[in-house]
Amino acid sequence: AVVTAKMEGFVKHSNLLIGDYVSQGQVLTVLETPRLIMLQEDFLTVKNQIVFLQQEFDRQTKLSLEDVGAKKNLQKIASELQTAKVRMASLEKQLQFIGLNPN
Repeated sequence: AVVTAKMEGFVKHSNLLIGDYVSQGQVLTVLETPRLIMLQEDFLTVKNQIVFLQQEFDRQTKLSLEDVGAKKNLQKIASELQTAKVRMASLEKQLQFIGLNPN
C-alpha cells in the first residue's frame, strides 16, 4: 500500500519498516511541519480581525444611519469584513482537511 500525508512535513518518528504489518488506526509515523503552526496562526489572526471588523461595521452602520459618517467608510469596512469571513472559512476547511477542529 502507499501512504501519503495530507500536509507536507518532516518525519519525526517512525517505528515501522517496509513489510511490517499494521492495524487500522495504528500510528504509522509522526510528522512535524512549521506550516501547521502558520496555518493556526493565520486562523486565529483572521478570527480576531473579524471581531474588530464586525464592531467597526456596527459603528459605521450607526453613523451612516444618523448621516454622520461617510458611506464610503461603511462600504470599505463591509468589504473587509466579507473578505475576512471568506479567509476564515478557507482556513477552517484547511484545518478540517488535516484533521483538526477549528474550535
